[in-house]
Amino acid sequence: MQRISRRKLLYGSAVAGIGSVLMAACGQGMAPATAPADAPAEEEAPKAEESMSMSDGRTIIGFWSYIGFGSTGLHPQVQGLSDMVVKYNAENEDNILVEIVPGKGADEAKTAAAGGVPPGLHWHAWPDSTNFFAAGVTVDHDEELKRFPGWAEQRADYFEPMTLSTTWQGKLTGLPINTNNNIMIWNPDLLSKAGVSDPQEGWTWEDMLEMAQKAASPPDVWGWDYHPRSLSRWDQVAGSAGFKWLNDEQTKWNFDSDEAIWATQMISDWMNAYQLAPYKDNWEGELFHDGKTVFESQGPYRLPTLRKRGDIFKVIHTPVQAKRHAPNGGQNVAVFVQQNADILDASLLFAQYAVSADAQVFVIRASGGTNLPVSKSVLNHEGYQGLIADDPEYATFAAELPNGGRYPGLPSGYRGFQGELFSEGFHKVWRGELTAEEGMKVVQDIAQVQLEADIARMGG
Repeated sequence: MQRISRRKLLYGSAVAGIGSVLMAACGQGMAPATAPADAPAEEEAPKAEESMSMSDGRTIIGFWSYIGFGSTGLHPQVQGLSDMVVKYNAENEDNILVEIVPGKGADEAKTAAAGGVPPGLHWHAWPDSTNFFAAGVTVDHDEELKRFPGWAEQRADYFEPMTLSTTWQGKLTGLPINTNNNIMIWNPDLLSKAGVSDPQEGWTWEDMLEMAQKAASPPDVWGWDYHPRSLSRWDQVAGSAGFKWLNDEQTKWNFDSDEAIWATQMISDWMNAYQLAPYKDNWEGELFHDGKTVFESQGPYRLPTLRKRGDIFKVIHTPVQAKRHAPNGGQNVAVFVQQNADILDASLLFAQYAVSADAQVFVIRASGGTNLPVSKSVLNHEGYQGLIADDPEYATFAAELPNGGRYPGLPSGYRGFQGELFSEGFHKVWRGELTAEEGMKVVQDIAQVQLEADIARMGG
């Protein structure tokens, strides 16, 4: 097991470029990332060329990321992962050298695995873990990691929605590493001008409706800018009523449940009966920045943009129906099947380190506080407590982690049939072509066909 002191893991945010990374075509054996720019001198990671010279005799593993460079440089979360890799390379005593490769998608990873040159592990949107596992390219993580000290405690430390959404037929298909959630932001100026007080702890959807009716003046100012093609945003409403995606046996969707029908009807009422939310076939960008909506569902990843633009906003938990609910998203890592046992063990050791509480805190701070932890113990971690104390808006998102829930990963993935759910079901309700009950039966039937195909595919 790697031996890295807790003190070393707590030094401040490290945000540096990784321009010196040499992009290998696939698999293991490329030059490592540069050291974090603000690492203390006495703990500074080795320079790239020095790390290269140290690679002799070390087990080299490739760590692929599905997100890479954007118009403004490396994505903040990938930058945080890169800095974490540099730290691990400098401090681990397991003779392991990790090479991070940004911008390698799930399909590229599966192709590389089919060609016999898989990465050691891959960072991806969480539902892809089960898709990888169904393709036979990644390991049963519980089965492999039980060989390593401390895994049982780490496993138990996860927030339950993180592992539930990454489990298929009892197999842990990946390792949750970071998450986010959706709660509600609002424009306090619009409420104040209408003589409406700010929402308070414990507020309900009825409270939000009453506020919007007083403060909105469509089409100039809407009450709620609702994302029309996001299951997570729909679940923000449905989950607050107690909706669960699947039955406990993972054999039946619950889209035809009373909670699902209620949520779809409520959203339809905002669009049609109250005319307080604009109907849009596709997401066309935010109205919030232009002062054209009172409320908007958002996640912590949006905080830097809201602040940079100078938007006036406050943050509060999702309105309550039957319970508090803040649907999660986020990413996992998955360890790939290897022919070389040393590479497999090195990949598992690094993965176990990467999802540890200390590493989660380091990456969150290094990426600018744009994501949330996946483990309960992080909430009481010294380094994380400092971040929460310094950022009350971020702290509001973090406080809702115990109230999360996440769309389940499926063997077939999650990108294929969701469009059909919205086009044939949800949107026909919101356009008034079907009742909520009729529309959700359509959604249930489409989703159930896919689920039963997945069960058959996996021999269930």
